[in-house]
Amino acid sequence: LPIFENNNLQPISPYGYHKMMSEIICKEYAHLYNINIAIIRPFSIFGNGLRKQLIWDMCIKFNNDNKITLFGTGNETRDFIHISDFVSLINIVIQQGEFDCKIYNAASGIETKISDVAKIFVDYYGQTKRIVFNGESKQGDPKNWRANIDEVCKIGFKPKANFKNEIIDYIKWFNTLHASN
Repeated sequence: LPIFENNNLQPISPYGYHKMMSEIICKEYAHLYNINIAIIRPFSIFGNGLRKQLIWDMCIKFNNDNKITLFGTGNETRDFIHISDFVSLINIVIQQGEFDCKIYNAASGIETKISDVAKIFVDYYGQTKRIVFNGESKQGDPKNWRANIDEVCKIGFKPKANFKNEIIDYIKWFNTLHASN
């Protein structure tokens, strides 16, 4: 780590293989039909409205129980990017990027431990919630994940979202959504 745009792709899951195949198809269309493209590789996007992945799963589990179990040890990491930063990044690539099959990592460039995400939840709920890590690896999930975002930063991208505040906002959004059901 970090993962650079020019690293050899080595998918470890069907999801990863599909992302790689999508890039190959885009490059082939660019080559065969002279289409100008830029490739954006999103990492762990999150934000209000997303109804899947880690943060959604934690909200669902906490809605039903005060003690939840997550895979791993908590030392696993992800490079989270808030949807507002992702949209900004796309706009910057459209305005300033190169469209010659250039690849841009879409991430914050920050490696966040899953245990740190868990701590935000526990702190938000005033220690009334508890998280246990089962120590088991989930097949197809990388242990650690962090992107190098130098290429997109060179054309003007700078992540602005505050991770902790956005997680809390997501929890509030989820709680409002659940209260209306």
